[in-house]
Amino acid sequence: MSNVVVISPEDLRSLISAAVQDVLRPLSEEVEELKQVVVEKADEPMNAEQAADFLRCSVKTVIRYHKEEGLPAVRRGRDYKFMRSQLREWLRSPAGERLAKALQYRER
Repeated sequence: MSNVVVISPEDLRSLISAAVQDVLRPLSEEVEELKQVVVEKADEPMNAEQAADFLRCSVKTVIRYHKEEGLPAVRRGRDYKFMRSQLREWLRSPAGERLAKALQYRER
């Protein structure tokens, strides 16, 4: 003999909704924490290698575009520091659009 449970559609909806919320609540909190990390990283200084990785080009291209096309950077001694937010903004400029087109850059 099998057990049969009878439940109204409204009660079933409530049970499913509660179960989904129980599953999504921790995920939602984790997403919010990850968003904060992304925001913090957006303005973290990058070296030339990291900027090249972000732009998907060579370090030589990054340095050349800094010198010749105004790619925003700060030079500290022998090192260059690039800000991700400034690079994104620069990519929307005419010079940046040329680089983006040449590299077939797509923002990630």
